[in-house]
Amino acid sequence: MRTQFGTILAAVGGIGGAALLSLPLAAFADESPIDVSPDCVYSADTLGSPHNIKTAGDQSALWPVTRRAGETVTLVSPSGNRTTLISAESAATSAALPLDAGGVWTVENSEQGAATFTVRHSLYGTQGAGTEGSPAKLVDGDELIDLGAGDGYVFRLEPVDGLLAALEIPSGYRLDMASDTTWRIVTAADGCLYVSANTIYPADSVADGPDRDTGKKETLPVAYSGDDWVGDAAKAATLTFVSPEGSETVVERTGTGAVEFYFNKIGSWTVRLEMVDGTTRTAILNVIRMGGFVLSFR
Repeated sequence: MRTQFGTILAAVGGIGGAALLSLPLAAFADESPIDVSPDCVYSADTLGSPHNIKTAGDQSALWPVTRRAGETVTLVSPSGNRTTLISAESAATSAALPLDAGGVWTVENSEQGAATFTVRHSLYGTQGAGTEGSPAKLVDGDELIDLGAGDGYVFRLEPVDGLLAALEIPSGYRLDMASDTTWRIVTAADGCLYVSANTIYPADSVADGPDRDTGKKETLPVAYSGDDWVGDAAKAATLTFVSPEGSETVVERTGTGAVEFYFNKIGSWTVRLEMVDGTTRTAILNVIRMGGFVLSFR
């Protein structure tokens, strides 16, 4: 028994176009194959997104974008400008990508999805000096190594998903946070690779969950945040206290903090926090009557 293989060709479309794939076609037993194609050379992009433009050679390479009938291809620049490369009504089926600035570029196909291209700022002289006053702008994980960055080098990361995790740190160094948006390379000690700034935060360790019982009527602090405790001082928050009888007290605040509130009635209070994006957090506070005895003198 013999098994023979021929090949068939299939066109596979993507965000920007299609590739030709050679697929095996089996012939069983002593049957002759139905057809045999000549060898086919084709290219396939298996790296996924983002596509990193790192060198002058990458920069000068042709990046053709193709589309199928009825699809529109749009290019979004690092500054957010949108350019239609090929419209659905156009007779053209392909166009070149004019990636003419450093940063993050997005190619959008109206039917197939989007792909991201990162272009190093060093190709256009917009990298930055690597100082606190002029942080370097990084778009891919290999840049620190390729730049030969060393102790004291300050940089920020462009908005690329997973870039911090992909960042290759030069041997013998680690990262410190220089500010809320920048990092600094410093000499490593004890194998430490990352150090964040000190953070002070409150934690309620009295009981599990947001609901609480208290045995007396008293003033208690109730925390609030306008942005789910991310730290934006400009975001508004609304606290609503609903008494056991159903009456409401509304307290408006901005940023993050705590409100002292007097729970002056026995029973279940509802405390509701509403953040600026509509997110709501709710807790129940049960003010219970404590046990005791009465001693009367006659």
